[in-house]
Amino acid sequence: MTDLIGVCRNSVLASLGLFFAPESQSRSALAATGFAELQLEQVTHHDSDGRSGHSTLLARGELAPTWTLTPGVRLESTLVLESLRDPAVNDDHWAGDEGVFVEELKLVVEQGSWQATLGKFNPAFGSAWNDGRGIWSRQFAEGYEITERLGAGLEHTGPDHALGRWSGSINAYVADTTALSDAVITSRPRTDREAGGPANTDSIASGTATLGVERLLGVERLVATIAYRHQGAGDADPTAEDETGVAVTLEHGTLFSPTLGADVLVEYVDIQHFETQDADASWLTTGAVIHLHRRWQLAASHTRRRIGGETDDRLLQLSGGYQFDHGGTLEIGWRRSREAGEDADIIGARWQQPFQLGESG
Repeated sequence: MTDLIGVCRNSVLASLGLFFAPESQSRSALAATGFAELQLEQVTHHDSDGRSGHSTLLARGELAPTWTLTPGVRLESTLVLESLRDPAVNDDHWAGDEGVFVEELKLVVEQGSWQATLGKFNPAFGSAWNDGRGIWSRQFAEGYEITERLGAGLEHTGPDHALGRWSGSINAYVADTTALSDAVITSRPRTDREAGGPANTDSIASGTATLGVERLLGVERLVATIAYRHQGAGDADPTAEDETGVAVTLEHGTLFSPTLGADVLVEYVDIQHFETQDADASWLTTGAVIHLHRRWQLAASHTRRRIGGETDDRLLQLSGGYQFDHGGTLEIGWRRSREAGEDADIIGARWQQPFQLGESG
């Protein structure tokens, strides 16, 4: 019996080796990328009582280790350090309440134009929450970003056609209620089924689907994406409604000369029963970044957010930055926003330093 088990084990390993073997031999490796970030803000509030202000210092960072198990198979994770407590209104805040948590921990398998994901991951829905378009451009859009889900996903990229190169993905998941939903240094409440909320169900009843095309209509760097989401209402709240939503994104990059280029983004998101509550929500984000001499960048963005019939928020930001030889970027900017009927101005600066550890073989 032992010999039979050994033969079966060796046969399976050999089959996996043939399935994932590349044209040239590659070695397994552990590598990591990430960044460290400091952001300083001077905030001025405008309300019926006059003007008031405070200062904040925010620290944030990410570490994304990747362990290549075999060619085509890797283990990926994302560790996030960020503030886990909201500071009191109008009080100065100088960091000190940051915590570290596991945002992603997933097994990724690639074979040709297919990619499968299993574990804790961030299902794709929209992209305006991505960084890179100014200091505050992502702040409102983070409200519909989907993160920290347990499940599986499948992606496929098709061949080039006259209309462009198509790709699609589907994901199925539940909210993470394991020990990975906690944090260290500064703790945060661990998610449990009794908390309710989107995708916090006993069985998988939530998912996303995306369809995108690059080089749309033959136009270089023109990308269009449409995404759909359905998130089941948590089992703990019998009055909650399932959440559904659509995101439409259009991105285009242009190179005017070897030293001048621009990137433009327009994204509209509409979600019914946002956060599984009796309120619909929508976001419209527009943004542009001008790149000068491969070092300088000027960014402008505007987001309008509506939630229910009462909330009509707006955020406008302008910023400029410079990237140094070692990869670090310094940005300064101004932001004006209206949230819950209150106006605020922010003048701020951000330092971001990327890094890489090791090299995949």
